[in-house]
Amino acid sequence: MESYTKMLQDYLQSRVVIKCNNKILKTGKLTLFNVKQYFIRFYIETDKKTTKVLELPYPFLMGKNDAGWCTLNYKISSLCNNHTPTVNTLRMVCKSTSSKIYDNVINIIPLN
Repeated sequence: MESYTKMLQDYLQSRVVIKCNNKILKTGKLTLFNVKQYFIRFYIETDKKTTKVLELPYPFLMGKNDAGWCTLNYKISSLCNNHTPTVNTLRMVCKSTSSKIYDNVINIIPLN
């Protein structure tokens, strides 16, 4: 929990783009985030001065790359530490009913 909070604090009051598979989920100034009850809530102020909330579950892995992007990893392989039988079993879950972040990576990209 603390590592999530420390990593995300670098993006507060910055303009960011939150993307999943090159699809933009939200764009704007990250004004606040909450880390509790299995979710991270991002409060993003849009260009129209309205606040939108993006709620994401805790990622399996979280990190920063050299470009300054924060990566929230929801890949199944990161959940089970690349244990092939477990990965194959979990991938058999029907994707049509699962979330758009299922087995994907979300990037928080600073624009400033």
